Amino acid sequence: MQRTIKHIAQLKNIVFLLSLIPFYSCQTNTVPPTYRDALSYYPIEEGWYITYEVDSVILNYGEAENPDGIIGENIIQLMERIDKPFDDGFGHTNYRLERFKRENNNAEWVLDSVWVLTYRDNQIIKYENGIPYVKLVNPLYDRLKWNQNAYNNQGEQGEDGTDLRYEVASVGRFYGFDDKQFDITATINEINVENDDNQEDFETKVAHYAKDIGLVHLDYSKLSRSYYVFKSTDPELIGNPYCNHVNDSIVRLGDGSLVDNPFYGNPSCDYNPIYEGNLEGNTPEEKEQAINNWITQYSDNAMNPPIVNVSTLGQSSETGQIYSIAILNPDFFFGYNVVGTTINQKIIEYGINVRPGN
Repeated sequence: MQRTIKHIAQLKNIVFLLSLIPFYSCQTNTVPPTYRDALSYYPIEEGWYITYEVDSVILNYGEAENPDGIIGENIIQLMERIDKPFDDGFGHTNYRLERFKRENNNAEWVLDSVWVLTYRDNQIIKYENGIPYVKLVNPLYDRLKWNQNAYNNQGEQGEDGTDLRYEVASVGRFYGFDDKQFDITATINEINVENDDNQEDFETKVAHYAKDIGLVHLDYSKLSRSYYVFKSTDPELIGNPYCNHVNDSIVRLGDGSLVDNPFYGNPSCDYNPIYEGNLEGNTPEEKEQAINNWITQYSDNAMNPPIVNVSTLGQSSETGQIYSIAILNPDFFFGYNVVGTTINQKIIEYGINVRPGN
């Protein structure tokens, strides 16, 4: 009898442990199926609105009188409100998406434009100024890519073969900024393009959607970095920023970084070490080797590695090639100038309301 009771107790323990298996299995799945529903990240309901602060900034550290590089800034408020549904003539239900703008809280909302929003074929499609973009697809999961231009003629690849498709960076995870916190979000990389040759040009656009709310944060940047550039066809280094450091083999940038002075020890600060007339050697091959030796000397040193572009167009050259060298510029805080635009769109509030002015 005692043995039977003992077996029953053991069986109860086994049943209990087996009952935990589904529970722990669920815990290993960081994104439950309900978190993958695209519609939950973009509620489509008449009267649903979201207001944003939109901060547009123009940067140019070379011209700015302040250390943050800002030469122009414009801050407005934007409201996107879903209005009445209508039939598009093909049996699809579309919604008017009214976009209002104002300068600040004290100003009246003014209708700026009307876009269109719809959900069909497991896709949330937004017509921005008449151009349809597939903003979200169903279901969502990490690293998923899709062609947002499926219904327009912009394609899924750039002219240079760059992949233009939207990509899910994360889904079902926490996201926060400033004093805002959202437990369940989907982050979409809408643009992620950089210059593959020297990483000087960047364009990024990241959209963050919160469950049961919609778009809560949109971060866009289109920036170009520029360095000090000189060529093998330049007899002199015009405007060489290292002229202020002729006696320094190491130069400290504004951010505290230490970099090599590639012109240290030159006869003068305007002396071009890769100019063909200054190179050792008599043949084009010897001069080209001298240029490559100079490049290698600093390429192997991470303290100021040159960005090298070689071309044969536009100018004559003894070596048959023109070398363009870009190096860090000590006149700038980070060693390079930054020029471009950033747009930061952040949620203020959301909910259901009537059309402004009614």
